[in-house]
Amino acid sequence: MAKHLRMILYLDKVQELLNAFTIQQVPRAENVHVDTLASLGSTLDTQFRHSIPIEHLDQPSIEEAEQSDLMQIDEDPSWQEPIIDYLVNENLPHDKSEARKIKQKAVRYYMKGDMLICRSYYGPHLTCIKYPQTLEVFCKIHNGKCGNHAGGRSLAQKAFSIGYFWPTMLQNSTEYARRCD
Repeated sequence: MAKHLRMILYLDKVQELLNAFTIQQVPRAENVHVDTLASLGSTLDTQFRHSIPIEHLDQPSIEEAEQSDLMQIDEDPSWQEPIIDYLVNENLPHDKSEARKIKQKAVRYYMKGDMLICRSYYGPHLTCIKYPQTLEVFCKIHNGKCGNHAGGRSLAQKAFSIGYFWPTMLQNSTEYARRCD
């Protein structure tokens, strides 16, 4: 029994393939050849017993439907815009309190070309990204070839350690990990 749409598609594929085979149980006493092979396999040198071949499939064996349950993060206007506007044009909001906050934040950032970079105390400077790129980063770290479906805090730390930053990293990574099946 499968609950998630992707697993239902895999289950249908397996059932379709099973129809092409005839499966029946044969008692060991009536199948001496297989019993001999099984015994031989259990007596092999331990060096060969622990090796498990792994095959990486580039594409799934099922055709997946488009996912409609994507996480939405609304950041209009972008968190970067006031900081970039101050760093590039020295423009500040009319509200003195907001202007002071932006000045305090802007100390931690600088512009490299058209990209906002965050100064980091603990390592290399971090590339600041916003919404569409955050999902790509999470997907590659969490689900990618080397992904391990880590939890939210670990996912945010990995994004941070490979050089990315945005203010809501921890909340977004926790939400992304929670939605993962």
